[in-house]
Amino acid sequence: VSSVFFLVPVLTRWLCYHGATLNLYPLIEVHFPSMLDSFVFGILLAGLESRGGILTKEWAKLGDVGWMLLILAIIAKAWLFVHPANFVLDELLVWVVRIASVFLLCYITDPQNPRARLLCQPWLRWLGIISYELYLVHQPIVYWARQSFGPAGGNLCKYAAILGGTLVVSLLIAATTYKHYSLPILKAGRKKAT
Repeated sequence: VSSVFFLVPVLTRWLCYHGATLNLYPLIEVHFPSMLDSFVFGILLAGLESRGGILTKEWAKLGDVGWMLLILAIIAKAWLFVHPANFVLDELLVWVVRIASVFLLCYITDPQNPRARLLCQPWLRWLGIISYELYLVHQPIVYWARQSFGPAGGNLCKYAAILGGTLVVSLLIAATTYKHYSLPILKAGRKKAT
């Protein structure tokens, strides 16, 4: 399964789209199936976890490495935004973020680790629960706000209002969609499975 989730997106991205992503202007970014490799390491880690005994508490140390990689990736992305390079560096940076993410997932091997406990805060868990719905709705709302209100033009208050407004609206729509659409489907599936 991991190899399929690696090969299909990578080959699609490079053979069909000639790079990391496909943009349909003016507003739509198409990633399917070209971004499914984001799940490769998570699927692999879940497979190792399900086999039992392979992942020990020692693996939680990789979570600390994940934090460092994530911070370095953020700094590198900011640098590349100001000083653009070729798309290969962007692709490598995407893989660094994916590796950092799976390293952070290694905290599951030691739930009592202080950094793992930090990631188990109720508000972070809530964001994780609605994250797929948030992923689906945020982009249209951001584009709508940009078109409706225009650029901030250096006005910090306008910028904060646009940014905060889109965040609040996105969270409300995502939470409502999860509660009234996704959760009933999940409950029905669980009931059917038992």
